[in-house]
Amino acid sequence: MTATEKHLPHPPPGYDFTDAVAVLSLHKGDTVRFTGIDESTAQALQAAISGVWRLGIQESHWSGGTSVAPKYYKLKFRGNPWSGQGSEAVPARKLMVTILRTLLAHGWRVEATCDLSKSQWDKDSFVMMRVAPQYLGPSDMFAVSFNMSDRLRLIDAPEAVASVVHATVLEYWAQGIQGTFDYCGSLEYKLRGNPWLGYKDESIAARVMMAKVLARLKNIGYSLYASVDISMGHEGRDLDSWILIRDPSN
Repeated sequence: MTATEKHLPHPPPGYDFTDAVAVLSLHKGDTVRFTGIDESTAQALQAAISGVWRLGIQESHWSGGTSVAPKYYKLKFRGNPWSGQGSEAVPARKLMVTILRTLLAHGWRVEATCDLSKSQWDKDSFVMMRVAPQYLGPSDMFAVSFNMSDRLRLIDAPEAVASVVHATVLEYWAQGIQGTFDYCGSLEYKLRGNPWLGYKDESIAARVMMAKVLARLKNIGYSLYASVDISMGHEGRDLDSWILIRDPSN
């Protein structure tokens, strides 16, 4: 622990980084497991999740703790948030933001996301590292999802973000925006063409457009916190969702 960290209101534990690790892993369409967290964090997660996932939690308990598997906390949801489709698509991204927000408030920050399973129902895992707890305001974290072949959704994004995204898409997507809609409480852009199918020049234009979106959002204090696969696309054609966070200094 540095001299500066010792004087923080909630200094991070003085762990060696080899021990200060937690793992958040998504399983099947309805389960999440947390390895490396304590009981107070587990209870905080359950309380926060109960406030945003309207279908509720079907099962919650500690498991593992054997020579084969470390101890972990398991939550199984009613419904299928990790299918990421239909009426559950937007709530699933809100659920993920709530989980990451709660973990950050308890001193766990995302270090990396990765796919470590070849299972048909595989999802990403998050590697978390210990930091000073960070308490986020309502507009400090939001999600972006890429849907169908032509939809871009901003989920719980503040107006300043929506303005930047709208202007950037108009500038860098030559085919333009066909319409904007409210989709289950998110702001949805329907783009002309098929940016997410990756055909010919559209695939290059789509990549540049979203790179420019990230750059412009960084100018107003937001950066990419995690890019994660939490959906089951048709025939494996699922796309990552983005979680963005505001820099504490902004």
